[in-house]
Amino acid sequence: GSPQCLCICRNGDVWVGSNGHGLYKYDKSRDCFDQLMTDRQGNSLAGENIYALCEYGSGFAIGIHEGKLLEFDLESNVLSDFDTPQIHYKIIRSVACYDGESLYVGTQDGLFIVNEQKGYMWHASEDAMNPYSLSDNNVYSLCQDRDGGLWVGTMFGGVDYLPMQDYAFRKYFPTNRQ
Repeated sequence: GSPQCLCICRNGDVWVGSNGHGLYKYDKSRDCFDQLMTDRQGNSLAGENIYALCEYGSGFAIGIHEGKLLEFDLESNVLSDFDTPQIHYKIIRSVACYDGESLYVGTQDGLFIVNEQKGYMWHASEDAMNPYSLSDNNVYSLCQDRDGGLWVGTMFGGVDYLPMQDYAFRKYFPTNRQ
């Protein structure tokens, strides 16, 4: 399967999520990728379409295309579902964790911000009646800036900016300049 996402960990490890073949870790000493086959409980990512991956806790948050949002704990070698039924079985395009605690998940149904420790989840979606809502539900990319604000790349609505202090989106659309 072809690579779909990449995660370079703080310790320098390189992990790749693939389309149809699960998760791979780069082995620098052998200059090759090793497929993660099963966790200690026999759960497998082989055959999964991993479209989003980020370092989270002592492992990863993994977005399975039209599947579940999963957590893989490297220390315990356990793969488990996040308790986020609102996110499961969506098209998960991006996952990110910037503060070590909140997980940002971009889907075809908008943006979800999950904080497991606080038992909190916020769902942002497109609302034509609200000028401060997300401009498009199809969220493709996420990037946090140095001020802590979140830039959200959408499929049809341009780029949105979410300053973390007020949860009101600012919208930026491409313009045609001639």
